[in-house]
Amino acid sequence: MQTVEEIRREWLIELIKRHKTIANLNLALGRTKTDATLSQIKNQAVDSKSGKPRNMGSPLAREIENKLGLQLGALDHPLSEQETDQWAAYQNADEAIKALVDYLLEGDNSHIPAWADGDARAYIDSIELKIRKWLDQNKSSGSQHKARA
Repeated sequence: MQTVEEIRREWLIELIKRHKTIANLNLALGRTKTDATLSQIKNQAVDSKSGKPRNMGSPLAREIENKLGLQLGALDHPLSEQETDQWAAYQNADEAIKALVDYLLEGDNSHIPAWADGDARAYIDSIELKIRKWLDQNKSSGSQHKARA
C-alpha cells in the first residue's frame, strides 16, 4: 500500500506532465517560474535539516488542489485510470476541441476568445442549461426511486 507521500509525488509527476514543465506548473499555481519547491519534491531532494527526502505536506497539497480546481483531498488518493484517460483524450484532441474545453473550464468571462462571439456564447449557455436540467432530472428521479425502495 502506498503512503500519502508516494501518492502525492505521483500526482505531482502527473501534474508536471499535464503542464509540460515544472515552470508551467509553477506559473499555473501562481508561483515564480523558477520556484524550486516542486522540483525538490519530485526529485526527493534531501532536506538539510532532517536529512530525509522532501515530501509534499498537506498545506501544499491543499494549495495545489485549490489553485488547479481539483477536488479537496484529491492529491491524497491514487490517480485513477479514468483521470489519466481523460487527460490523454484532451492531449490527443485537435486544437479546436482543446480551445472549447479550455474556455468552458476557465469560467472567467473576462478573457473571452475571439471565436466566442454572441452566437457561440448563447449556444454554449443553452447546452449548459440543458445539461443542468438533465442532471437535475436524473438526481430527482434517482431520489424518488430510492424513496420508493
